Amino acid sequence: MDIERLPPNSREAEEAVLSCVFIDSASIHEVPFLKGDMFFSAGNGQVFDTMREMVTEGVPPDAITLPERLARAGLEFELSDVLNLMNSDGSVWRIAGYAESIRDAYTRREMIKAAGEIANAAYSDSNTLLEARKTATSALLDITMVDSTYGDESSKKVASNALDAVLERHAAGGKMQGLSAGYDGIDTVVRGIQGARLYLLGARPGMGKTALATNMAEKIAATGKRVLFFSLEMTAEQLMFRMAAQLSACSYDDVSEGRLTSEELIRVTNALGQLSEMSIVVVNSVRTPGQMYSKIMREKATGGVDFVIVDYLQLMSADKPYGTRTLEVGAISRALKEMAMSLNIPVMALVQLNRALENRQNRRAQLTDLRDSGELEQDADVVMFIYRDDYYLDEDEVEQPGLTELDVAKNRFGRTDVVRLHFKAEHGQFLDNISISL
Repeated sequence: MDIERLPPNSREAEEAVLSCVFIDSASIHEVPFLKGDMFFSAGNGQVFDTMREMVTEGVPPDAITLPERLARAGLEFELSDVLNLMNSDGSVWRIAGYAESIRDAYTRREMIKAAGEIANAAYSDSNTLLEARKTATSALLDITMVDSTYGDESSKKVASNALDAVLERHAAGGKMQGLSAGYDGIDTVVRGIQGARLYLLGARPGMGKTALATNMAEKIAATGKRVLFFSLEMTAEQLMFRMAAQLSACSYDDVSEGRLTSEELIRVTNALGQLSEMSIVVVNSVRTPGQMYSKIMREKATGGVDFVIVDYLQLMSADKPYGTRTLEVGAISRALKEMAMSLNIPVMALVQLNRALENRQNRRAQLTDLRDSGELEQDADVVMFIYRDDYYLDEDEVEQPGLTELDVAKNRFGRTDVVRLHFKAEHGQFLDNISISL
């Protein structure tokens, strides 16, 4: 490799952008993604950041105000530099194109930097293979996450796209958008499982989180969609036994141990046949957001990904140390949200709830019961909690065995509500019911 080569850059584009903003300060609003540290020339980057600050403050950068502001910041900017901006060949209407050239060169430099970090990690004898792979994944994820911020668009374009969407949905009769969860009540409240959104499904252990998640995976995959299921608690075989039990209406223990009657064996065989035709990819081998992102990208390239499930969030690890578990969980939830947005796919993460709710008279969960981090509530678009009376009460105290309340406690894009489902614990199967408001 020729290490003497100049890193990728576009000085002409950098000067053209500065010229455009100098000529028409409003043009800077057309490139909201551009930042000074993306410029190859540190001086050009500092000038650009100063210009943005001035425009934000309502002070157009000109031959008088710009040099004064730069001088106050300790940056040298002579009159000749101003004249160069005025005489540049930059055309204001092409500022977005110039900014894209700067962005592309910056991304290439970041790729070169990441390649160096990966090579150093691989050569280092002090790193374990896992640590080296984490470094590699984190470095690549950083590039992709930076690149995902380039999706900013002008209000004119966004408004036009929004109008097209409204007209299209009106023509469709206001039907639900996104994927059907497979349950009428859930679909009614959340209006479909939609891309770029993070869904949290919370409950105490044994309440039915994984059961509901696998039920949804089956129902979504049965429509021809592809589901990626990150199972951090159970092996792929155990998860398949669980789904076969649900579809065949047999108990998990009987399926996993083979204690089946002839009729049950036929049902299980048919269920596994159905599952073999569904696109459900079970992954046990990854635990960090970076590793998950890499896996999703590979699956998208080979067969596509329509829905991602993580079982469960608190079993994940962050891509780097954060000092405390609270900070680590916050970083993980942010990464999952960024993943959903950058890839435009729905991500549903299962979460454990704080044990403290067990000490309350009313054990229905609240948003404050999300375990380990308040960031979970902030990052999630939809938060759902599972509650069953028969989880806590004796059999003779339960009025309706199996009655389940799915509390949609947060819904960033719609109403909150409680959905009623029926849970057949022996099969791990949730059945649809009706949606009620409490």
